[in-house]
Amino acid sequence: MPGDEPLGSGDAEQETDVERSRIISELIAGLSGLSPSEVPGALCRHCVALLPEVAGLSISMPADGSDRGVVLCASDDVAARLAEIQFTLGEAPCREATVCAHPSSRRT
Repeated sequence: MPGDEPLGSGDAEQETDVERSRIISELIAGLSGLSPSEVPGALCRHCVALLPEVAGLSISMPADGSDRGVVLCASDDVAARLAEIQFTLGEAPCREATVCAHPSSRRT
């Protein structure tokens, strides 16, 4: 049956879609029933757990329509500090995402 093939079957686009669906389903399950104030922190924890190649992450959003940002959550102290530094220096992936209004990530 289409869609039932195991990962590694050769169709990279389909494998990516299957993996994205799995991650989204697990995120929804992990966030269901939480209060709005609990969602950002839980989202960080679940993303790090679901994405093995990610060592840490933060979620930020623009503040008051400016190009400054507010860090909603971070997976650890290092990610929190790096997020703050990005806005202080005015450059880096988070700043780029805020200015360009699209997601951004960087591998180190």
